[in-house]
Amino acid sequence: MGAVTARYKKWQRRCWAGSVIMMAATIGPLIYCFGWWPVPAGMDGLTLSYCVDTHLLRYPALFFASSMAFLMGAVVMVNRQGIAEKEEEALERRIKQASGRDSRRTPMLDRAAMRGRTVGVPDEIEVEEGLDLDLDDKTKSQIAREEAAEDPDSLMAFLQEEQKIRSPTVEESPKTARRPESEGFYFPPGMEDAPVLYLDGGVEPTEVVDSSKRINNPDLPHTEIDEAIRHAFQVVMERQEPVIVRVMPGVYQASVEIPDRVTVLNHRIPTHVTVDQRLSWLREQNEVDHPDRVTILTPSDANFAVRILPGQKQGLFGCYLVGRKGVAQTGLKAHKSVALAVVHCAFEGFSRGGALVEECGEDLPGRKVVFVGCLWKGNASRVEGGGLTVRESVVKIEASIFDSNTAPMGGAIAVIDTEKPVTLERSLLQRNRALCEREPRDVVNLDMMQWRTVTGLGGGLVAKGGLVRIVDSIFDGNDAAVGGGAVAAVGARVVIKSTGEGRGVCSENRADVGGGLLAVGWPEQAAMIRCKGLEVVHNLAKTSGGGAAGVGRAILHFEDALLRANRASGSRNGVGGGVFVWRGARLQARGLSVVANQANTRGGGIAVMNAHIKLEEGCTVNRNRADSGGGGGLLVVTLPDGHLERLVGQAGFSLPFKCVLDGVRVSQNKAGGPAGGFDGGNQIASATFPLSVMIRRPDWISENQGSKDQAGVQDIRVQWAGAVKVEDGVRGRVRLALQ
Repeated sequence: MGAVTARYKKWQRRCWAGSVIMMAATIGPLIYCFGWWPVPAGMDGLTLSYCVDTHLLRYPALFFASSMAFLMGAVVMVNRQGIAEKEEEALERRIKQASGRDSRRTPMLDRAAMRGRTVGVPDEIEVEEGLDLDLDDKTKSQIAREEAAEDPDSLMAFLQEEQKIRSPTVEESPKTARRPESEGFYFPPGMEDAPVLYLDGGVEPTEVVDSSKRINNPDLPHTEIDEAIRHAFQVVMERQEPVIVRVMPGVYQASVEIPDRVTVLNHRIPTHVTVDQRLSWLREQNEVDHPDRVTILTPSDANFAVRILPGQKQGLFGCYLVGRKGVAQTGLKAHKSVALAVVHCAFEGFSRGGALVEECGEDLPGRKVVFVGCLWKGNASRVEGGGLTVRESVVKIEASIFDSNTAPMGGAIAVIDTEKPVTLERSLLQRNRALCEREPRDVVNLDMMQWRTVTGLGGGLVAKGGLVRIVDSIFDGNDAAVGGGAVAAVGARVVIKSTGEGRGVCSENRADVGGGLLAVGWPEQAAMIRCKGLEVVHNLAKTSGGGAAGVGRAILHFEDALLRANRASGSRNGVGGGVFVWRGARLQARGLSVVANQANTRGGGIAVMNAHIKLEEGCTVNRNRADSGGGGGLLVVTLPDGHLERLVGQAGFSLPFKCVLDGVRVSQNKAGGPAGGFDGGNQIASATFPLSVMIRRPDWISENQGSKDQAGVQDIRVQWAGAVKVEDGVRGRVRLALQ
């Protein structure tokens, strides 16, 4: 392709040179012929009539030469544009070829794969660059490294090469050729030539004087998992290279510790298939006696099933970890492991969390913890993270399923105080719950400091501090007793991105505030949820914010997203069917569609109370309903709040509150009170917090329906201190400063 581009460029240069010569040869004499320039001495006879009369072809020659010159110039222009287009096409082909060389890149989970069935292979996807978070250069560079294309299956191969680079003085021991019996079985990439020890608990123990004879010999397997791992670590120390322990299917009652450079691998893990197909293979192992299942059953007197000891690189592949009912145990514990690959493993029935990762990973490519194609089901925790808890670690989760896990914070996943991004890609979180023993009576009016300690947040995922990136993942049917049925960002930043329709969905989640999403911040620590292409549909809030809610020093940012058929069901405080923004929070959106949401009282589509809102062109608010109050489409009001008065002037809390609608279409909304389209200002007879309102195209707020008692006010109403400032019929711009 590079040679083709070079030939085009060479042809382009020749055309340019020919064009310049033709134009110079033709235009030069014409300048003198037409008298556009003073005629040099001795050339007085060189006039237009002289040139034409003495030329053999006369005028045809003049027209032909001029036409050819300009034609050549046009040809060069077109040719240059064609070259640019060909170069772009060539670049796209190179990108596609590069991304298609590795057949291990996996497609998006489809509905059949979620149910454990394999029905064809969906189209492959590519994750684009992340959203700009307006962060400092250091954080941006970190996110850029996280987004670099990296095949999760190639982690072990990269780590092996990385280890060679970091330890150049270590002499490599001679490789032992694998036996022919091993051919055709799965090996972690890069470990095809690693020494192998076999483990089979279903055979009689065999006495071996020389333990080295067990290496790469399936006829002399170990029968105890602890014995096999001890031998593996001995080989690691002798040869200074990673070792694989291949485990035959069966039940192993043990509490396993995996040391540095040891990988425990299910001997029956499929090869030459995609990650999603292996995940379906794992989900089919519902019964303990499944012929491919390797079960690690935690003893009743043990605290964990598998513990990852501090090390440089370790792995666990294709194992099913099971906890004892009624016994406080954790599935997997990892502490200070620089690089860990947990691939196609299941965690089921643990009462102290499925997995706990603390102080693991590094801020370097390939030096982190990865969970790929894993399953968390029926786990619980008394603190946080029923399925997975991440503390101060660099973790990536891909193509995994979290089902029916429970905890007070983060029913499925809890991310706590992480300095580096935690990434969740192409995963499904369903039926997880965040519980709360004592639910606050009035969640909406909680003091900002109380949000630090309240439980019942993040039915699917909770982030407390740090940054979480979620790409092409589905949150379905999760519950939170207090807030954030799907995702809760508590003093943290969460970026949610979808690369295509149906790939990023938040549906049928429930909570008291923020049925789908919740962002809560306070003066010392801000929170943010930023969504691109996300579909937030059919979520339910008991009080406010059916689809999403922002409270305190928090930002909700939507881009090309959809909020549809969400509901705030509170009989007295069911406010903001689609979005609820409260106490200084900010709602920003571009290309957001707020459709068919419902609030039992006010603000069917969006409710903004003592907060900021900015909707830019491309936003639509259609067919929303407020049953017993105003603002079927949008409600933007201020009201007395003693707690907020004490916060004004601190970081992140500024006045006046601003409402900017820059070319937003608001139509076909209904309200049980006045102004089915836009209801703004305040609802009392005295001034409250100052409010600035700017509506650039008020004529786009049309065809809305208010109550019959307010027949003259259907689309727009703004009132302040009991006096109406704006009603229907206003044209041009609406710009008000209400103080």
